[in-house]
Order: sequence, then C-alpha cells, then structure tokens
Amino acid sequence: MTRETFARRFRRLAARLTPDDGDALLGALVQQDVAAGEVVITEGAPVDALLLVWDGELNVTVDDVEVAHVGPGAFLGEASLLDPGPASATVAADQGCTILRLERAAFDELCTTRPGLANVLLEELSRVLASRVRAAGERLDDLMLQQEEGMAFAGAADVAGVHRRLLQDGPA
Repeated sequence: MTRETFARRFRRLAARLTPDDGDALLGALVQQDVAAGEVVITEGAPVDALLLVWDGELNVTVDDVEVAHVGPGAFLGEASLLDPGPASATVAADQGCTILRLERAAFDELCTTRPGLANVLLEELSRVLASRVRAAGERLDDLMLQQEEGMAFAGAADVAGVHRRLLQDGPA
C-alpha cells in the first residue's frame, strides 16, 4: 500500500500527515484479510487495536441485534486506544474484506516517537468519538421525545437502534 492509495481511502487523516508521518503510520499498520463471517471484535472483550476498514462490509451487532454495516473508510475500536475496556459491540465481516490494524503497542510507540503523528491521530480519534457522542445524544433526545408523545420504547431493541443510527451517521 502506498501513501497515495491510503490517502484516497482515508482522505481526512492522510491530508493532515507529513510525508514522513504518513510513512511511519503505514509502516505501523498491519493488513488483515478477513473471511466472510469472521469476528474481528467481540462484544464485552478487550479491543487491542484500532481497525481501519480498507474494503468490504462488516456487520456490527449489540446483544445479537444487528445495529449497523460499516464499510471502507470506517474506524472501529477507536475508544479502546484511548481507554482500554470491553468492546460495546461485536463486529464480523459480512463478506470477505480487508482491514488495517494499528495495534496498541504500535500506537503507543508512534505516540512516543512521532509527536506530530500522535497529535493528528489523537485529534482524529477525538473527532470520531465526539461526533458519535453528539449523534447518540440526538438519538436519545429523539427517543425521549417519542416516549413523551406516548410512544413507548423499552429495552435492547431501541438501544440497538440508537447504536445502529449512531454508527451509520457517525464519521466513517
């Protein structure tokens, strides 16, 4: 993979990187081919890498309820690089796909040795998370309004709906 092909898929991130930082990031990413049906993140289990979707589609489920499909250009596992903890969803390949993994150790190394790159990565992860938090707040406000208007919602299906809309509307 070249800087140019990476920049076409991840424009916003790549546009902010110096050539040297871009090369360092590309050197740290591990390409992983994923077979249809293969699970790459398991709900409740620790996540040890940021995943960037290169091609293909992945299904996101919460409590066995499908909440989203994500495709090329999407980020997954971003919160875990900032705050290790259990995954909030299961992610499995809908079809064969390719993801790029930035392992936690590689992320930590980049943050230590390449402060400019670390700044860009942290700002990008913060942007993704902030956008998802804002979207979640809006979705929850919508659900609360529906409840006030006499439409009841109860339980996992509605939470899964909020999660699905959050992933669909959030940055990819």
